[in-house]
Amino acid sequence: SGSGNTTQNTYACRASYHIMMTDGIWNEAVTAPSNFRDDASTFDLPDGLRSYTSRTPYYDSQNNTLADLAMHYWATDLRPGLDNELTAFIPFKSGDATTDYWDPRNDPATWQHMVNFMMGLGLTEALSMPTIPWEGSTHKGAGYNALTAGTASWPAASATGGDSNVYDLWHAALNSRGEFFSVDSPEAMVQAFDDILSRWNT
Repeated sequence: SGSGNTTQNTYACRASYHIMMTDGIWNEAVTAPSNFRDDASTFDLPDGLRSYTSRTPYYDSQNNTLADLAMHYWATDLRPGLDNELTAFIPFKSGDATTDYWDPRNDPATWQHMVNFMMGLGLTEALSMPTIPWEGSTHKGAGYNALTAGTASWPAASATGGDSNVYDLWHAALNSRGEFFSVDSPEAMVQAFDDILSRWNT
């Protein structure tokens, strides 16, 4: 076996996770990757079973946001030379395969992809839009319900910064089938890591 990021420890069944922690608001544009699979585009997914088209709660009309990058690295086969042998993570089952596939609480991807766990430190007060209230959970509350139902839209994130970019952290977590944590205390951070590790051990 190898250590570090080497070919000796790269397996077709090994999932990839990224934990991003920030106490600030992003304020710089980046160059989009080639064949950019942003959340406003239409593209086939690597499993050959589905195509993504603009849909809630993933879509917004802004270009080149953190959420767009998260969508790209979820929807792109990051190791096309490996078989697609990741185990789909589908704890929420409705009885309809299409519904379950697009449920943000599930991760149906069997190809090598990136799931993001986003953690905002001391930024909860920026999540104050009355149409998208943050109620302490990635997938619960009136704000989440409004986004999934399409009765509310993501605020416009911008390279000039602003409170909307905190919502972009939440949006990026949903786009990559991960979770968002807005933590304002050391105890909340410990709980967030407990929740992340519980997901890994599922």
